[in-house]
Amino acid sequence: MGTDTGLSAFRSRCPRDAPGSLRGLSLLPVMLDAVLEYELVGARFRPIVRLITAERVAHRLERAAHTDLFPGWPAIGADQLLALARDVGRWACLERLWQKASIEAVARRGTRGVPVLMPVDPVAFDAGWRPHQLAKLARAHGMLESVVPLLDLEDARVDVARAEELAAELRIAGFRIAARASRSGDLWRAAKPHWLVVGVDAIDRAALLAAEAFVGDARVLVDDARALRQVEQVVRAGVGLAAGPAFGAPTERPEPLDPSFSAGLARKVDGWLLTEPTAPHPAVPASFWDSRVPTPAHGLPA
Repeated sequence: MGTDTGLSAFRSRCPRDAPGSLRGLSLLPVMLDAVLEYELVGARFRPIVRLITAERVAHRLERAAHTDLFPGWPAIGADQLLALARDVGRWACLERLWQKASIEAVARRGTRGVPVLMPVDPVAFDAGWRPHQLAKLARAHGMLESVVPLLDLEDARVDVARAEELAAELRIAGFRIAARASRSGDLWRAAKPHWLVVGVDAIDRAALLAAEAFVGDARVLVDDARALRQVEQVVRAGVGLAAGPAFGAPTERPEPLDPSFSAGLARKVDGWLLTEPTAPHPAVPASFWDSRVPTPAHGLPA
């Protein structure tokens, strides 16, 4: 007898022909049918780096669509696929499929005990799909301790009461949780997350958020750092963790940072901590970046 991984609700709520579907009018709805039928979604790993030691200490997942597996079909991004699913009323099905695929990716390629922040749309949870069912799926793969649901609580459809309720259910189910803090939003406080993710566009708030989150025993991460100057701002804001294209492209499996890259980054961080800010920051020499980091000219924009 097979193991019930908690997906019965997922299956029953994903009919092949959903109300409002545009099926037959173009290739895209047919493509969405195939994505849901054959589970053509996945997740890639982006390293979360402890800047003071330039070590990878965790990962954040990025969603991927695999429509290119069918000959003649265009490769579309995760955001495009999600927008299509919203248009035809099948967004909840796709969101739950991505949750399932993400946990399976962590189980196949992750390291038990190493945190992996997994994007989760809080609105996807309803009477038919609850946090305890997501936990059941993670537990069946032996990854309940590794998977950290990352909630975007700045969605207009989520209020304080909903954020508190959802965070409590996830904790009771056995998860540690992460939440995003926007430039102006403060709804993350209601969730009391274990991880607080600050977008690089809100880096001016990072120092204040880091101090507040430290009191609440949360780890603060600045996400989507793209340039060396942004990594420097993260260090000077007193935030110890960062992720983003500055540390390389997402990969199909977790990979440590290249030793030469880590050593160079550690030297840079030491220098920033010992010197006053410089403006503008000098351009990064090409020799600093390891060739495995897929950035233009092996450097980052100043």
